[in-house]
Amino acid sequence: MRKKIQDKWGNPCIKTEQSCDYNEATVDVEFGIHQSGELQYVNVVQKSEYQVYDEAAVAAVKLAAPFPPVPSEMMGASKDQSIQISAHFLIY
Repeated sequence: MRKKIQDKWGNPCIKTEQSCDYNEATVDVEFGIHQSGELQYVNVVQKSEYQVYDEAAVAAVKLAAPFPPVPSEMMGASKDQSIQISAHFLIY
């Protein structure tokens, strides 16, 4: 799952009038996956200082979907047949 998301990460720049800058930042997202591997939702839970990085993190998760099916033993007592995943994006 991590590799699929990393493969979709584009490391966007912060555009200014004069240049395109790359800044250090972190973004935390949370997303749900159905047992089938389909993406249920994705939300930013801790924004960076830069909206473009927040949007890129959400886009990377969406573009990486669908994910492999979730093993039944990981589902536990989930009533809606989905699990919640937290991801931390470190941008530098």
